[in-house]
Amino acid sequence: MACMPSPTRCPKTGTYLYRKAVPERLRSLIGKREWKVSLHTKDFSEARIRFAAESAKCEAAFAAAEAQLQGVVLLIPSDAPKLADRWKKHVLETWQQDHSSIEAFLARDSEGGAVAFSSVAPAAPEDTVLPLLREELQRQKLPMPAQHSPTYAPLVAEFARSWVSLCEYAELRAHDDWRSAPDTSAAGQPLALEATTPKAPKLSEAFDAWSSFTKATATSQRTSDNTSNDYATTVRRFVELYGDLPVTEISRAKVFSFYEALSQIPVKGIPRGLAAAAAIEQAKAQGLPLPSIHSVKKRLKSLAAVLSHARQQGHIAEEPVSASGVLSRLSKSARKVETRSRSDKTYTRKELTAILGSALFHGKWSPARADYGKAPYWLPLLMAYTGARREELAQLLTKDVKHDAEAACWYLDISDSDGKTTKTADSNRRMPLHGDLLALGFVEYAQSLPKDGRLFPALPYNARNGYGAAFGKLWQKYLTKELGLISSVSPSHGFRHTFKTLCREVGIPREVGDWMVGHSSPTVGDSYGENPLTRMARELTKFPRLAVEAGLLKEA
Repeated sequence: MACMPSPTRCPKTGTYLYRKAVPERLRSLIGKREWKVSLHTKDFSEARIRFAAESAKCEAAFAAAEAQLQGVVLLIPSDAPKLADRWKKHVLETWQQDHSSIEAFLARDSEGGAVAFSSVAPAAPEDTVLPLLREELQRQKLPMPAQHSPTYAPLVAEFARSWVSLCEYAELRAHDDWRSAPDTSAAGQPLALEATTPKAPKLSEAFDAWSSFTKATATSQRTSDNTSNDYATTVRRFVELYGDLPVTEISRAKVFSFYEALSQIPVKGIPRGLAAAAAIEQAKAQGLPLPSIHSVKKRLKSLAAVLSHARQQGHIAEEPVSASGVLSRLSKSARKVETRSRSDKTYTRKELTAILGSALFHGKWSPARADYGKAPYWLPLLMAYTGARREELAQLLTKDVKHDAEAACWYLDISDSDGKTTKTADSNRRMPLHGDLLALGFVEYAQSLPKDGRLFPALPYNARNGYGAAFGKLWQKYLTKELGLISSVSPSHGFRHTFKTLCREVGIPREVGDWMVGHSSPTVGDSYGENPLTRMARELTKFPRLAVEAGLLKEA
């Protein structure tokens, strides 16, 4: 069995390489005996990703050379000035990054002053031009035309003229003139073979293709719409910063640049619709709060998803976000620097007592404007006693409050049926109701409503955020303005964290706690069988009697 090709490690430096022998019949066209390129990493996992990309370049060059041997014309004479201008443009960009690189185009006069190399050798010798021409063709993944082909002479002539021009401008650079530049207008024109090659989609087009595919395969339309809207924000930010680039031009370096920009876009304090560059400047001037590592990583993952879809469609050889390694670095940083500790996500018992013992739960407060029925009363209690997500509860139907005779308990049937949505498959579950909820009259409340209606009929529906959105805003205002509660805890989701904390505190087994909140099983074995409602109901009796602590019920 043949061995799969893999990166080769340099014994001296430890850096991984891509190495492949050039077939003898192609060496005159490729210009070397071995295709050997540094992968610029000592990490094997990273090297494997870069190896695949370099392998694609190598094989493309070999295929082009093979085609030329078979008589297929890849380059024609009119391509010569386009390639020469591309080379000039590349050299000029190199000068901008490394000023010392102009020395290759300079000579020294008798007094040691810098002069154009072409002034010493006015006619560029072929042995000077050919290595430069081969290098540029390799960069463009094109083979060297045969010496007898009609393209060979025009190519050499154009590169000779470009070499002379670059020598002259190198002399200007050496004398501090960095404004003048040679004409490179032909660099943007397509080669003959490129004119027949389908163009890669722009990022916005790749996003549209990803979005259409995602929506077509989604199990929840609202969830896919929300995801699409979030990803659209990331794509919009990228386009604001770099333009709507073809996906083939989004490199690893561009990804790193985007990461740095995302880290500087403030999370609040800017007008809606403000462009990314302006937002960054305003953040610097006003010291506005910047996003967390987790938020930046989430944005980059959305870009990775779009580009991964483009790779699967054959538009790009690699997905540059993951290939850059920036996501793995952010993951390591997030583990080392916790932006919020666990205690920052959980209500304390004192806060819970203050919340559940406040005016709302004693019938002494109601919203001044909106009327959401009994939702403001029951949703916080349900979140506290079930650990369920806000939307899982807000979207419930009256018929989802059920009784199980065998388990002898009331429970909530949380599922993605009847137009409802859940976050994951494990989120579909039966959650037993704590005795305190029964004592407070929750079942009687449910039974007072139409059997074919919603459990909280006064909650308005929001196309993006569901039935819980309006309550979420009201609840946040109630905590801050009415209770004066200043906390880093998420107003609604904090109950979910708190529920898990209290389960651990009273000794409810981890797997049972996971069943109750709909967390996925950590092992394959845990995914077999059902989660017994009787076991959950029995363990839930250990849960603290929060309503008693808050004064809503008396100790039995």
